[in-house]
This record gives sequence, structure tokens and C-alpha cells, in this order.
Amino acid sequence: MKPSVTNSRIVGIDLGTTFSELTHIDDTGKPKIIPNRDGDYKTASVIYVGPECKEILIGAAAENMSVVEPNRVIREFKRDIGTDKVYFTEGGIPITPDWCQTQILKYLRKSAIAHFGDDRAASQAVISVPAYFGEKER
Repeated sequence: MKPSVTNSRIVGIDLGTTFSELTHIDDTGKPKIIPNRDGDYKTASVIYVGPECKEILIGAAAENMSVVEPNRVIREFKRDIGTDKVYFTEGGIPITPDWCQTQILKYLRKSAIAHFGDDRAASQAVISVPAYFGEKER
């Protein structure tokens, strides 16, 4: 069955260059920011990629890893979206800007599911992107 407004939670995702935020319109019609899985209202656009891609950390948890394993922490990848840049290859997977952004979106969706307690959460989304994004980046 195709999701509809009555059987899903539509979310808004602001994919900023430095941070991303997740929102929804509550039952009173007011916008509310949804905390991420770590309880933060902003998710830093930072990703940590562990050996063999077995551990992927997003946001503050990824920032914390920059002290321990800085070579595995990627920042400012949004500026490279739409390019052919490969940061490194891990477990046969090329770690690209698009791959990193996908991991952020997955994390935000899991955050919405955790917040609402329903796997229908974020089955529909409105996503805003940085103003400098061209057609390829979108």
C-alpha cells in the first residue's frame, strides 16, 4: 500500500552544509524539531567509517572519533556531492560524497522511526538542500 498522509509521518529534512535537522508538523499544526538518535536537535554532517564498513557513526559520535582515528572521519563532504571524488575505499566500498550523504539520510530516517516508534515514519519527506546546489547535486 502506498503511504499516505493518514498512515505515515511526513518529515522535513534540512540538509545543511554543516548540520542537518529533522522536523515534522505535530497534531496541532506546529512545526517541531525531532531529536536524532543521540538526543541532539542538530546532526553534524560528519561521518566515521570503521574497518570493513562494519561501524558507521554519524554526527557527534563521528566527531568524537576524529581524535582516535582521524583518517576515517569525513567532514564537509556536501561540497563534493555530484563529483566523482572518492575519499577512500573500505571493504570494497568506495566512500564517496554521495555515499556519505546517504548514510546521513539513513541515520535521520532511523531517528524519526525511533522518535515516533513507528517504521512508517519518514516514509515521505521534504528535503531542503544548500542554496549553492545545482541540478547534479540535488
